Amino acid sequence: MSMIGLLPPWLLPATIAALALTNCVTHNRLQSEQAAHATSRASYAEQVATAHQTRAAEEAKRRATEQELTDAQQTHGQEVATLRADLDAGRAAAGVAAVRLRDTARATAQRASAQCAAASTAELRQTASAGLDVLADVLSRIDDRAGELAAIADDRHLAGRACERAYDGARQALAR
Repeated sequence: MSMIGLLPPWLLPATIAALALTNCVTHNRLQSEQAAHATSRASYAEQVATAHQTRAAEEAKRRATEQELTDAQQTHGQEVATLRADLDAGRAAAGVAAVRLRDTARATAQRASAQCAAASTAELRQTASAGLDVLADVLSRIDDRAGELAAIADDRHLAGRACERAYDGARQALAR
């Protein structure tokens, strides 16, 4: 006899029914898991898309801020160049005025020296001439040093204003 013949006749249909039932339950669980997985994948894809959109928006905002800062720096650079050109023109005019002042002081010293030459005493002539030469020399040195100090002060003032404007512009752009 075969082994199947030894089993009770109801066991085979019951086993087949149990296997069919197990297959149906497993199939239903699989479908449920697949549906949950599909929902999870859709949710994940939506979250990824949202994250990409958010990142793109932040990137665009950063680029716009960076462009604003770059434009502000260029504007400040142009303003500084204009102010520097104005300062250079003012310095050139002051240089011309300084040369005129020196020439006038030297001419005055020479006229005084010439008038003292007609004086009767040589000592009076030397004293007056030396004093006027010293005055012209002192005026020349004072004017040179004042020009140097003014140039330093103007450059530092200009750099400070440019830095201040750049800082304020950057702060405003980043505050938005």
